[in-house]
Amino acid sequence: MSSVTSNGGVDDARVRSLLIDSLALWRVDGAVVSADARASALIIAADGTHVWIERGDSAFRWFVRSRKPGDTADPREARPRPCSSIVGMLNAVRSALGVNTGEAVRIASWASGE
Repeated sequence: MSSVTSNGGVDDARVRSLLIDSLALWRVDGAVVSADARASALIIAADGTHVWIERGDSAFRWFVRSRKPGDTADPREARPRPCSSIVGMLNAVRSALGVNTGEAVRIASWASGE
């Protein structure tokens, strides 16, 4: 079985596998499941947040929709966030789940004044 779709993108099973690994890395308690025909995956977080990942019109275009717990008509769900890469899609998913991005590490040389 090929992991590449007919339009050159990665198949949905591989996308779900990447998302499962990402949730573990981000320490987010949740599940990644198959979604409807429009979405490649649905993330259901333990806090009730739902995130849909949908394919765009090309192999590397994605749309991310989300709904926080208790929201009935969240405008973010009506207007998906477009992403032009898998990295962009992961950033949008992380943002929708409220995962802290951490702090930037700065590397600098240090010379002793002695």
